[in-house]
Amino acid sequence: PSPSRRSRSRSRSRSKSPKRSPAKKARKTPKKRRATGGAKKPSTLSMIVAAIQAMKNRKGSSVQAIRKYILANNKGINTSRLGSAMKLAFAKGLKSGVLVRPKTSAGASGATGSFRVGKAPSSPKKKAKKAKSPKKKSSKKSSNKSNN
Repeated sequence: PSPSRRSRSRSRSRSKSPKRSPAKKARKTPKKRRATGGAKKPSTLSMIVAAIQAMKNRKGSSVQAIRKYILANNKGINTSRLGSAMKLAFAKGLKSGVLVRPKTSAGASGATGSFRVGKAPSSPKKKAKKAKSPKKKSSKKSSNKSNN
């Protein structure tokens, strides 16, 4: 027999082997991952805001300067992922109003140009409603009268 062809007798013997009952798999309860006790690292957006505030540049801070500041002042940051994380954070910050582009880089798009910290979106404070005093229920008329 050639090595490329399987012998038929061999495949038949496999199919005639006694069938085993399917073993019931013991279901394991999924283990919940516990959060580590260490402090969480700040979000990229919060690091960007802190960097811009620390630089105190009136015309806004450039992306390169922000990146340099973040790498210098925050330990344990994956430098290869920082660029893409910053792009997402800039987009999120611009959309929410946390970050604003100065007039000098108004035409820029994406993670280019300069950024400033926007005015915090001040939510209008709702006036506390006075608690309404519960009205006294009028006494129900007795239904002793017969309905004719």
